[in-house]
Amino acid sequence: FPSHDRKRLASCSRDGTTRVHTDTECVLIIQHRPGDVPCRVSWSYDDSLLLVSTEARNGNIFDYDAHVSAYNSETGKRLIKRSNIPFDVCAAWIPRTHAFIHGDSLNVLPRGTYHQTLAVWDCDSGRILGRFHMRFANEAFVHLIQVSPDGNFLAMTCGLGDALSDTVRIVRMPDIARIAETRGSSFEIRIPRSKFDVFKIIEKSNLDQKNIPNINSLSVGKLVGLARPCSVS
Repeated sequence: FPSHDRKRLASCSRDGTTRVHTDTECVLIIQHRPGDVPCRVSWSYDDSLLLVSTEARNGNIFDYDAHVSAYNSETGKRLIKRSNIPFDVCAAWIPRTHAFIHGDSLNVLPRGTYHQTLAVWDCDSGRILGRFHMRFANEAFVHLIQVSPDGNFLAMTCGLGDALSDTVRIVRMPDIARIAETRGSSFEIRIPRSKFDVFKIIEKSNLDQKNIPNINSLSVGKLVGLARPCSVS
């Protein structure tokens, strides 16, 4: 994964290490604890921090020992370590901040209902800025997240672990930078279920101008859309 200034490259491996390379040499090796397998690494917006998600060697998606850690990209010093459940959520940076979103918890409730929480953690203040709460039936859960480049939207794939049966939920993000600056401020968002079909919006939109009706008028936390990924033949 290249740094934003294109001067360094970060990689992670099942040998239990995360490495930073330049054009000519490996300049940093982070050795993870025995049993942890780094599965994704990414740079903060200013390239000062590395975010590393780990899984267990057995590859069990429900491994409650999966974590995400932020490291100083120059020294390799770990600054924070948080849970990341399930591990393939793969924590993601929120643009223009030192905050990241990760899998905070996943609990099984009566009648096969799953209660899942994603949390936003700020490395600078060392605190949680907010949480997204979701409930799913039939053993469904979020297993991949992505923040839009402008930081305004959060996309989540939700399903039973089979990519061909997943849906994509898109939710408007709160202003994380403002919340981080306001000490003591935080948010709690409960994401509703919806039959809203994002494909129907796109069909009525001018894709050249990327004009998706009503998307900018939605309030924080409101479900923007649901979509089903294309099947692979």
